[in-house]
Amino acid sequence: MRGLIKCVLIAGVVLGLAIIGSGTLFIATGLEGRANLEAALLQEEVLTSNDAPIAGVIVKHGAIVNAQQGATEAHTFGRFGPYSGMERKDPNDETYLRGLTIRYSLSLAVMGFGIADLGIGTGAVMVLLEFALTGSAVIVLCLLRRPQSAPIMRLVLQVAP
Repeated sequence: MRGLIKCVLIAGVVLGLAIIGSGTLFIATGLEGRANLEAALLQEEVLTSNDAPIAGVIVKHGAIVNAQQGATEAHTFGRFGPYSGMERKDPNDETYLRGLTIRYSLSLAVMGFGIADLGIGTGAVMVLLEFALTGSAVIVLCLLRRPQSAPIMRLVLQVAP
């Protein structure tokens, strides 16, 4: 019985370290992706428009990017309407497409920040769940190792399906 407990303990520790390592990698990758997006946005030195919800600020993170994307959309639709409603040879065609390109670039940045946040959150959940699982396993293994807890464990094993 002691050999089995020892093998289970070693396997649990190895698996726990692997899960914690994976969670840490998720967090690090998410933070790196977020930093790369912020650096790329800062390099462009884009300021939000005066009628954006957050006016006159450098576009550098998710909330500001989302605000500017909404303002650009309002400008485009407010001035020209939907692209399908424009005439085939409309002189504003190039201006509309430039606004569309900016809007979709900002949308991709918003999605990038969302994916980075998803990676960070997933990694944090993995690490926290592994700590909870390891704590539970330590308690069960301690109960199994104590001779006085044998009746309790037999009762638990009989009740369990």
